[in-house]
Amino acid sequence: MGQNMVGWVRLKVSGSRGTVVTLRHAEVMDKYGEFYTTNLRSAKCQLTYTLAGTGEETYEPRFTFMGFRFVEVTGFPGELTADNLTGVVIHSDMEVTGKYESSNPLLNQLQHNIQWGQKGNFVDVPTDCPQRDERL
Repeated sequence: MGQNMVGWVRLKVSGSRGTVVTLRHAEVMDKYGEFYTTNLRSAKCQLTYTLAGTGEETYEPRFTFMGFRFVEVTGFPGELTADNLTGVVIHSDMEVTGKYESSNPLLNQLQHNIQWGQKGNFVDVPTDCPQRDERL
C-alpha cells in the first residue's frame, strides 16, 4: 500500500470456482527484499479467499484487521493490477480536540505521523501495535 496503515485490503477478482487467493501482510521488508514477520510474534497476518467463480467478486474481511504497509498476493488468477486492491483504513471515531501547525514542514510531518499513529493504535481499545499479538 506504500503507507503504513491499519485496516485491510479490499480484493476484486474474477476466476474459476475453487481458486484460492492468499494475502500476506507486513510492515517492513528485510535486507533481501522479503517480508520481515519476526516482529509479528504469533500473529498471522494472512488471509485466504476461495473464489465462487460467479464473475467479478469482492472480498473484504469483516472480523479482523492488520497493521501493514506491504501486501503479498499469491494465487491471483490473471494479471494483478492496482485496480484489484484497495487499502481500507479503519480506526475508532475520535474527536479532534486540538491542532498544531508550524512553519517547519518537518515538525508538521511529525505531528501528522503522531495523529496517524494514534488512530492506528486505537481500534475499539488502545493497543501498542496493531500488527502483533496485542491486536488479538
